[in-house]
Formats: sequence, structure tokens, C-alpha cells
Amino acid sequence: MTRVNMVVEGQAEENFVREFLSRHLAAFDVFVTARLVMTSATGRGGVTNYPRIHHDVSRWCRQDPGAVVTSFFDLYALPTDFPGTDRAARKLDVHDKVLALEESFAASIAMRNFIPYLQPYEFEALILSDPGKLEVYYPCHAARIHALAEEVAGYPSPEHINEGRDTAPSKRILKHIPGYKKSLAGTLVAMEIGLPTIRSRCRHFDRWVTTLEGLGTSWTGKA
Repeated sequence: MTRVNMVVEGQAEENFVREFLSRHLAAFDVFVTARLVMTSATGRGGVTNYPRIHHDVSRWCRQDPGAVVTSFFDLYALPTDFPGTDRAARKLDVHDKVLALEESFAASIAMRNFIPYLQPYEFEALILSDPGKLEVYYPCHAARIHALAEEVAGYPSPEHINEGRDTAPSKRILKHIPGYKKSLAGTLVAMEIGLPTIRSRCRHFDRWVTTLEGLGTSWTGKA
């Protein structure tokens, strides 16, 4: 059995991990505990600045060295003081950008039990793997959901949908479904889509899940 402590950005990610992803990983003998990153006095999460992220992640790595610690943060609106930002800016493809940031993040934390993960560009990219499934929970918006699906169909993958203030995945969903509640509907829609479809459309997410699945047999928890 391998324990994984997952530091997540917000409630939507926390619900997704607890209600959906953790159940999948349990079949691989990997057991996940998710909690919001403690970057504010309220303890409500939110990736606000890198020193607070570093403090929270490295502290959990030290406190539980027998477990793996991983992150689940959005690339969108990542703090400007995040390590590797300058290096990532020189990359053309989003997957190259996020890998550069993750490598710099791992080097900054410098703990053997840490596996960094950043979602390009944000959690809602997973939902846009099959936006038509939004209609299950928002049937009155069928025409708008169809328009959303057409709008994002031209991108190489959902993970390439950009990070603009009005064009990020969550902003696109909200434009077509003003009542969309990511913390409530995100996980439910993801379940409708199914992990195989999400993984087939989101290459970077699939790479991370594959790494976590492998921990069931590869992680010893020893220094």
C-alpha cells in the first residue's frame, strides 16, 4: 500500500480527488488524502504566492516522509514568483511550459517524496474533454453547450485551451452556462465523461495519473 498526500488548489479539485480519482487509484493500492493548500489565514486554499506554497508543500513532505506528496494546481493564474516562470515563457507548447515549471518546482522543494503536478491550463480542461456531458446537469442549456463544444473543438486538446481572463476553460463554460458551479458540478460531470475519455484527451493529466498508479508497486517510502 502506498499513501499519497495531495495538496490541491481549490474545492473543485478537492472534490474531484476525493470522490473520483481516489477511487480509481485505490484499485492500484494507492490511497490518497487530499487537502487544500494552506496559503491564507482562512485555510481555504488558493495559490496566491510561491513562498506560502513552498512552506506548505515542504512541511507536509517532512511531516510524513513515508508517503508521497503531490500537487494539483492550475497553470492558469499561477503566481508570477513561481519557480521556472522565465524558463517556461520560452517554451512554445503548453506541455513543454508545464514540464519546465514542474521540474523547477521539484528542484525548489527538493524532497524525494514530492511529485509536482500542474494542470494545463486549469481543472475545467478535464470537463472540456467532452463538454456535451454538461447537458446531463444543465439540460436547459443544450444549445449553449453545443455552441461551447463547437467553440473548443479546434484546439489540439483541452489542455491547449488558453489561459486568458475571458477564454480560460472555466470562463468559457461560465459564458455559456452562467449557473455553472465548479465545486459542485465539476466532479459530477467528470464522472459522466469517465476517466478513460479524460485521459485520452488530456495527455499531461494522463501522464500524472499513470505515475500515481505506478506508486502502488514502485514506492518504498524509504530514504
